[in-house]
Amino acid sequence: MKRLFFALSLNNNDKKVVSEWMTTTLSTFDSRQISEDNLHITLCFIGSCNSNQQDSLESLATIACKEWKQNFSLPIQLSFEHIEYWRKPNILCLRPNESPSSLEMLAQYLSDAALSLGFHIHHQQYKPHITIARKCRGSINIAKINAPSAFSFKFASFSLYESWHPC
Repeated sequence: MKRLFFALSLNNNDKKVVSEWMTTTLSTFDSRQISEDNLHITLCFIGSCNSNQQDSLESLATIACKEWKQNFSLPIQLSFEHIEYWRKPNILCLRPNESPSSLEMLAQYLSDAALSLGFHIHHQQYKPHITIARKCRGSINIAKINAPSAFSFKFASFSLYESWHPC
């Protein structure tokens, strides 16, 4: 079984910019920084899937991508200027100052479609973010982190990804 999710991927140049900022900014924090290759914006976490379910999700993605491109002006631009610490998942993340309705509608569409395929999706308000560190230890003082001046990224497509955690 694979653990799958839909996400927007940063291009390689954008990943490099974020990674370099993380290296200089988060070096004093006791946490596990996210590798450059794994930087993304989750749209909908699916969870465990077998190969037949994965085929259904890939078909869903093809349909959703076509509809998204037909109904919205692309690319979508997001500007990330805020850092947040989320206690329950124990992560540091970058958050955009605002989220376009087209992005929220895509996330909702994917969640609803996954539910119709029988997946158990946790419904909560969609909060686009880029996770930059996990397993944060000690006290986290966001005020001491130099926020980026504004990372501005454009997205015109999304993909189905596999989640895995190295030992």
